[in-house]
Amino acid sequence: MVFRSNRHEGFTILELLVASTVSAMLMWAIYTIFNGSNRIANMLDDELEIRQNARAVFARMELDLSSAFLDPNGEYFDGDGGTVRCMTAVATEVQTDGDSTVRPITEVRYSCSGTELRRAIDTDGQAPFTSSGLTADDVLAENVDWFRLRYWYTSQGQSSWHTSPPGRGRLPSAVEVTLQLKIRQTVRTFFDIIPVAQGR
Repeated sequence: MVFRSNRHEGFTILELLVASTVSAMLMWAIYTIFNGSNRIANMLDDELEIRQNARAVFARMELDLSSAFLDPNGEYFDGDGGTVRCMTAVATEVQTDGDSTVRPITEVRYSCSGTELRRAIDTDGQAPFTSSGLTADDVLAENVDWFRLRYWYTSQGQSSWHTSPPGRGRLPSAVEVTLQLKIRQTVRTFFDIIPVAQGR
């Protein structure tokens, strides 16, 4: 005599609910780990980009400011807390009508416009800065939150920082540059003190 059971083999609703819950928890854990890794990778990319931009700005400014000089009239170093203009002995290659010439004297201006730090050059070799001699206006850095300059001068045996050059016929000994860059949620502030060669 063979007894047959009416019971069907399979999963109960409770077993299916437990399996679904465990699967959902595993998927959530995998998503959380992946999302966190992605966020960290993006933050590291932003940090690297910000640091590279700051290094490039300081390297370019150091090249120009460390070669700054006064023009034959005993002047031309001008600026304020957000702009600096000077004559520099950094040679600049200029393209005109398909020909390339190297100018040994360049007038350079650094200024912040909106969120861009710009470097403009005037290669006519004459002060003051004129738009007729303007040959380039390059963006040195984007995502600039703020840009500040201060000038180190020694006068009558006393040295101090000034927010603008004190006047004609003098170069500062150094320029302090403070730059804050922001990319998405990453904000970093950098500063450098750049010596001015003939001002020392």
